[in-house]
Amino acid sequence: MSDADTRKFYPRDEVHEKPKPDEQYPGGYERPKRAHRFLPTERSLDIAEEIAQKLNMTMDRAETAQWATDLQARYYQDIAQVLGDEVCGHIQFEHLASRKLEAFSAQTKQGQAIVSFDQQLDSWLFSLNQLIGVRAFWGLSEDEYHHTAQLAQGVVATLQDPFLHEKVRLYIKPYLTEAPYPEALPVTNCMVMAMSAFVICHEIAHHTHGHIGKATNKQHEYEADQQGYKYFMQVIEAFDQTQYLKVSDNMLAAPCLLMDYFDFAERWYAQQQGLSHITESVSHPLSSKRRQALEQHYAHHWGEEAHNLYGGFQSSLTELMQQLGLHSGNASA
Repeated sequence: MSDADTRKFYPRDEVHEKPKPDEQYPGGYERPKRAHRFLPTERSLDIAEEIAQKLNMTMDRAETAQWATDLQARYYQDIAQVLGDEVCGHIQFEHLASRKLEAFSAQTKQGQAIVSFDQQLDSWLFSLNQLIGVRAFWGLSEDEYHHTAQLAQGVVATLQDPFLHEKVRLYIKPYLTEAPYPEALPVTNCMVMAMSAFVICHEIAHHTHGHIGKATNKQHEYEADQQGYKYFMQVIEAFDQTQYLKVSDNMLAAPCLLMDYFDFAERWYAQQQGLSHITESVSHPLSSKRRQALEQHYAHHWGEEAHNLYGGFQSSLTELMQQLGLHSGNASA
């Protein structure tokens, strides 16, 4: 792990930077009106440095601050290098904080292909992976057991109300800074990196398959998942060639765990709305079905370490869902 990996140890603070005029896309593509960029503050950098010290790592504050500002763009740069101009040469990448916790592919009126990854989605993945990892790696006290469950619900709730992020983050801090929990952060960092890479690859795949401009449907999502996973494996195979996105083959199951997280969110929202089941949308399959499809097609590529990591995180997530009264099987097409 490099010194710069401390960039992921604490989410960015609520400071914004508006995009520069020369970053505007041609052809009429309009950013969301609330779109900004999250920037690190001295406070968040202090916390990152505190964690780095506990892990016996050095930290360059200026480098870490820069990484926190353009992290997803660096990831995309590596992915585009691996996949080549034939796949990515026509795509422009967007990385802002629009308070929507989303990633999407789009096209301008003049035909410019866009892939967008919201910065806060990265923070959402970070918080959830750390909490699930803490529950997986350590035997918690009864109070910690219930506290981490409450925090996980708070993290999921930010998908609907992204402004909860700052409040929830304050309560997560002890699980980042107090021993022994910082020891989980290297795994958290790698898992978030892998999930982010897959999401970006999935959105690139929508362009590859010519889905943009057509009516969205479930088959498009399955196709983008399958092609996106193939791109994801190419990124892993190019580990020695990438500069920023270092995803090893022990993270091959991360896309399936990502779908498990989305399934957790779907079931939690159904519960909050008093529903006995979750209903499949017209455009997207249930996340549990997407996970099953990915696992069916690609689990044979996973080595023992990838299986073990996935099993540990999945067991921790399943225990959390049972604790919250969320059960599998309550889905409706």
